Amino acid sequence: MEGTPTKQTIQASFRGASTRRTYATYQKQFEAFCATHKQGTDPVTASTEDCTDFFHHLYSLGRKARTIDSAKTALVAYFKDNNVEPNPAQASESKQYVVGLQKYNRQNNVDDETKAHPLTIHELSTLMNGFASLNPFLGALYRFMLSCCYLGCFRMGEMLALKWNDVALGSGAFSADSIAASVVKLLRDGNALAKIPQVAITRQTTIQEFAVPRAIPTARSGKEAWDQWFSADPKVGLYCALKDYTKEMIKVDRRKYSERLTLAVAFSKYQNFSQFETEYAGHASTYSGLLQEVRKRTLENTI
Repeated sequence: MEGTPTKQTIQASFRGASTRRTYATYQKQFEAFCATHKQGTDPVTASTEDCTDFFHHLYSLGRKARTIDSAKTALVAYFKDNNVEPNPAQASESKQYVVGLQKYNRQNNVDDETKAHPLTIHELSTLMNGFASLNPFLGALYRFMLSCCYLGCFRMGEMLALKWNDVALGSGAFSADSIAASVVKLLRDGNALAKIPQVAITRQTTIQEFAVPRAIPTARSGKEAWDQWFSADPKVGLYCALKDYTKEMIKVDRRKYSERLTLAVAFSKYQNFSQFETEYAGHASTYSGLLQEVRKRTLENTI
């Protein structure tokens, strides 16, 4: 039987491997900084001013505010591990430098970062539907992982690290064992694979390919053509406005998109559809009639 782990071992397990590596990196840099810029001062006896000088040294090297905040956290852990009280990295001057740096960057538009795009349920559905062309097992695996990651706010790496016994949620809910038992029963009955269609294409595709529409929606009136040009309508398969289509999207149906560009020249002359409808009275009720009238005015140069 293995012996009981020490208290230090259990406490050390609180930090993940990546956190320990990050802390060790900044702590070594702090030790090198003290040896080079502080006349060989022992890092354990460093003062609050030494800590803020180290933070400013990192900033002068081009480090970002988020990196310096991580370095501050690493120094807090460093002094705690060496039983230094009061902790110089937790002093008000250290906090003021980090917070002040963040405020300075915001006020001067320094170090701006692009925020991640939050995935909507509709975009998740579009992405999952794109897995239909994959191998059935891989498609089901990706759908399951994306659903769990989205609903539970998990990282993909956390999902991949799950083990068989980690999935059980209790006797009153589904578990990995119950799901597996159901799958085995279907396999034995011969009903599991009979309904799986043959997949012609198994190559990997990109997320951009999932979002490319298969066709340009049909417009039956001038109002529908106006709305589709300026705004998206997922209900009809239009996930972005026609005016925002990329080159890849336009390739789907160049002829129909050319028609919409012709109408767009006329649309651009008016602030809203009411003004446009008044000018094209008697022609905006049908798409074909409107297109014919716009082409006529284009040739006459009377748009």
